[in-house]
Amino acid sequence: MKDLEYDDANTLLPYNVMDDEYANNKYYEPKILITTSRTPSQRLTQFQKEMRIIFPNSVRINRGNTVIKELVKVCQENQFSDLIILHENRGVPDGMIISHMPYG
Repeated sequence: MKDLEYDDANTLLPYNVMDDEYANNKYYEPKILITTSRTPSQRLTQFQKEMRIIFPNSVRINRGNTVIKELVKVCQENQFSDLIILHENRGVPDGMIISHMPYG
């Protein structure tokens, strides 16, 4: 601690397990929920299926008219570790939002 130039007893925060989102990852495997924007094209749906294969222990769902708040609530209730939402622009997949649960 003395070797660090900008950290001292006043600025260095103690380690707290509650602050560490990844502290429990050694006890269970991540569980990922993959979904798309509301009206996905065929390309985005195919990309979603490929992402399901790439990420182990992931689940793919059709979003429909479900809002993001409800998706997050479903993730928290079913103990998903991450939520991935895939986006597209004019039929080409171009965006991905990754949210780590429960606080992401």
